[in-house]
Amino acid sequence: MMVACGLNFLTPTDAFARDPFAACGGALRIPEKPYFDGDTSGEVIQITADDADLSQEGISLLRGNVQYNKGPLRMLGQRMRYDKPNERIYGKGDLQLWDQGLYLTGTEAEMDAVTGDWDVRNGTYIFEESHAHGSAQRFTVTKDELISVEEATYTPCNPGDDAWLLEANHIELNQITDVGVARDVKISILGTPVFYSPYLTFPLSNERKSGFLAPSIGVLGSTGLDVTVPYYFNIAPTMDATLGARVMSDRGFMATGEFRYLTRVGEGDIRAELLPHDTEDGDARGQLSVRHSGYFADRWLGTVDYNWVSDRDYFEDFSNTLSLSSIRFLPQSARVQHRNGAFYFSGLVHNYQTVDDTLPEDRRPYARLPQLRAQYMPTPSNRTLSYGGYAEATYFDNSSRVDGLRFDAEPYVSFPIRTAGSFFVPTASLRYTQYALNNSPGPSDSPSRLIPTANIDSGLLLERPLEIGSSSFVQTLEPRAYYLFTAFDGQDDLPIFDTGRYSFNFAQLFRDNRFS
Repeated sequence: MMVACGLNFLTPTDAFARDPFAACGGALRIPEKPYFDGDTSGEVIQITADDADLSQEGISLLRGNVQYNKGPLRMLGQRMRYDKPNERIYGKGDLQLWDQGLYLTGTEAEMDAVTGDWDVRNGTYIFEESHAHGSAQRFTVTKDELISVEEATYTPCNPGDDAWLLEANHIELNQITDVGVARDVKISILGTPVFYSPYLTFPLSNERKSGFLAPSIGVLGSTGLDVTVPYYFNIAPTMDATLGARVMSDRGFMATGEFRYLTRVGEGDIRAELLPHDTEDGDARGQLSVRHSGYFADRWLGTVDYNWVSDRDYFEDFSNTLSLSSIRFLPQSARVQHRNGAFYFSGLVHNYQTVDDTLPEDRRPYARLPQLRAQYMPTPSNRTLSYGGYAEATYFDNSSRVDGLRFDAEPYVSFPIRTAGSFFVPTASLRYTQYALNNSPGPSDSPSRLIPTANIDSGLLLERPLEIGSSSFVQTLEPRAYYLFTAFDGQDDLPIFDTGRYSFNFAQLFRDNRFS
């Protein structure tokens, strides 16, 4: 019999909105655009300043808090020159410029008031929508939304916290195609240069784009100098692939690939690696992984998890992580599941590839070929007799150990009584297990067991408001008593196929079985 008592203090918690760029330290914000209450249609140029000199040639010299306004465009500075005959604006000094989703600073600016093209020198920029910013010696924007940047930097992270930074002699940002092109490029991660390319393209938003990804370079004791160059294929909105060329100075050339898909009936990915000729031992080596999950009929779900490797040393030779290099078994399984209300059915075929072939046969896991399980577990109604249970049939296969068929079933009945402040739930079950064994060391090839179990779970749910200073809480007291009776039945002649103890924790105090 188990008795437990818990004492809890509950207080409200705040909900925090997630920032899509939280990894870079929060959202990047454009300074507030200067207020303007004039014509914003874009048809009229309006300029305000503290002082202005007008010449007969139509050239205006403006000084002090000069603000240029045309449609969504704002330019703010201390000195500007407006050439009315040629419809051009010139600015000098500390300049700021706002356009749709774009903010610029610079020391010089020139603008075509007719086409809307403009040129800014020696400044910085911020793209709010794509959370990008940088600096440039020259920043040019044309009417077809093509942005050209000279001697520039580009990063999606906040100023002073650049996780990665792109530097280039020339960058073109096409806001229509949403693609950036950079030449003579250097990429730095946390201030350390890691990559150089004479030419590079990249997306300006979260949209995917085909192209080369950043290569990985390292030195491993088993492979020597190890360089991988991946190429990404954006096949469709719900389908993509990555092919990689991995060159190892001590092993040779390896091809890698990954294909991912998402359809109306399922999703999955296929990964493969192939080393046609290992220069160290002369063999072909590789691995394959296939995963799929999806519905193929009404309420029917199918999953596949297949993994294969060519030899036991593959992960040790080619993996750079301890978790992979220490793998001993690879799962290979296929499952179908059906759920309809309280009824559930599953069919499973599950095997393993033993990566470590030095492991003795009698220590290798059983294959389940197959496992069929049906259960009926309705939600119990208060003060109503409820019933349910499960039945399972599994064939455990291992030619070097005791194997065979196991049938296991456990029906139950329960009569829960619940109130707002208490519960009393008596339950009774009867578990029957029957075996049909091969290579049985016991007196019988078909041992069985029949074990009755009864338990009573009861408790109180007490709570009251509690004030501590100016804070309000809810204090709860939940005493609970649990009684369990299971008939004793010696089971030394039963094989252990897939049974293990639960980890001990608080929930274990109220289980009707110590084993899974």
